Amino acid sequence: MSPNRRVALMGLMTAASVSAGYLLAAIPNVEGLSFLLVVSGFLLGFRDGAMTGAASGFIYTVLNPYGPAHPAVAVAQVVVCALLGASGALLRARLVWSGGRSAAGALLLVLGIVLTGIYDVATNVAYGLVIGQVRATLAMGVPFLLTHVVSNAVIFVVIGVPLLEMLRRPVEAA
Repeated sequence: MSPNRRVALMGLMTAASVSAGYLLAAIPNVEGLSFLLVVSGFLLGFRDGAMTGAASGFIYTVLNPYGPAHPAVAVAQVVVCALLGASGALLRARLVWSGGRSAAGALLLVLGIVLTGIYDVATNVAYGLVIGQVRATLAMGVPFLLTHVVSNAVIFVVIGVPLLEMLRRPVEAA
C-alpha cells in the first residue's frame, strides 16, 4: 500500500472509530470504537494500527461532547486505544481462516473480552487514583464492565467474522 493510501486509510479509520464510539453513546458501555480500532490494526499493521488507535482515543476522550476526561483517565484511554489498534495486527499476522469461521470467531471472542476488560480496568483504576478510591471504583464498575464485555464480545464475533473474512484478501495481497 502506498504511503498516501496508508495515511488516508488511517484518517478514515480514525474518523470511523470515533464516530462508532459516539454512535451508541446513549447506551452506557456499548460502543463500536474498540472493534473498529482492532480492524484498523488488521488493515494497517502494528505501528499504524497503534497510531490510529492513539489518535482515535485522543479525539474520543478530549473532544467528547459530554466533556473531556480527567487527564489521568484520558492517558489510560489513549494508551489502551493504541493497544486495541496494535492488537488487530495479531489477526493480520495470525490469520486463522484456515481453521474456519469458528476458529476466527473464537479468536475474536477472546480478543474482544480481554481487550475490553483491559480498557475498563485501566480507565477505572485511573479514575480511582484521581478520587483516591481505587477499590470502590473497581467494585462499582463491575456491572458496567460486564455490559461492556458482553456487548463488545457480540460485536467482535457477529460483525467481526464476516467483515474480517471479507477484508482478508486485500490484506493478504498488501
